[in-house]
Amino acid sequence: MRYFSNTRKMRKTLVFTILSVMLVTNGCGGKKFPVYSVKSIRGRENFSANREVSIFAEPMNKKACQKYFGTNLLSKNILPVFVNIKNTSCDKTFLVQKSYFSLRDISKASLNSDNEQRSIAAIGLAGAIVAPISMVLTAGLISDSMYIEQNVHEKEFKRRTIPAGEEAQGFIYFQYSKKEKLPEKMTLEVTALDIKSSKKIKHNVIISFKE
Repeated sequence: MRYFSNTRKMRKTLVFTILSVMLVTNGCGGKKFPVYSVKSIRGRENFSANREVSIFAEPMNKKACQKYFGTNLLSKNILPVFVNIKNTSCDKTFLVQKSYFSLRDISKASLNSDNEQRSIAAIGLAGAIVAPISMVLTAGLISDSMYIEQNVHEKEFKRRTIPAGEEAQGFIYFQYSKKEKLPEKMTLEVTALDIKSSKKIKHNVIISFKE
């Protein structure tokens, strides 16, 4: 009888675990958030390209945050930026990950002056860092938090190797100073690591933020 009782407990635990996984995976009728779609990138604002990489970046305002994440991350000083990177080289393979991104306020420094950029690196958005995913999730902890957490995880830019001709996309979450207002113009710097030569290639794209 004791063995039978333990078996029943194990079955209940297993069923509960399966149901929990199904709730998270399928949402159990919970909120569904749209996927950010990129229609035509070339020729658009927030786009830059050279012979090795092309970059499109779109910062999310309050309305876009509510649409794609179900909560206003800006109210927690977290700026989601959608990024699409394409390897435009003929034969190279690049490694790109979220720690390879940086965001700067170009109204405070020249894009061509590394010294000026370094001098303001600790001031507000000029030194915006990529927010840890746990911080982003904490910022979004409201009702329907389970769906919001899953959604933020799924949309995050994942570490990728990008062969020639292919692309990768996702959201990078930047944390900025509470004292700073988001500027209208920023520059996103992306570093791509050439797998074969271990050479780091940096490329900038100027992006516009509209509230």
